Amino acid sequence: MATLTYLTTTHFDFGAIQRIPSALRRAGISKPFIATDAGVRAAGLVDTITDTLDGDVPVSIFDGTPGNPTEAAVLKAFDQYTADGCDGVLCIGGGSSMDMG
Repeated sequence: MATLTYLTTTHFDFGAIQRIPSALRRAGISKPFIATDAGVRAAGLVDTITDTLDGDVPVSIFDGTPGNPTEAAVLKAFDQYTADGCDGVLCIGGGSSMDMG
């Protein structure tokens, strides 16, 4: 499985979804904020990922990521992150979702 580690850690390959629960625990994240876009969510990928989490893990999902994240979109996401009491970010999708996160 390929792993990129710089300021954040990125796992990608078949089966990477199964690493999410342990990665969140290792990072001390108990209420993740999921940064994604409407297309990824509509495709069911977000549900597939949240299904791997323990049922007691609350999540906040932001699927308003535009093709090129704007300051307004980031501020909207940050307001949701703060209001929902999140303590870490999980990006699901392509570059725009990664940029948003």
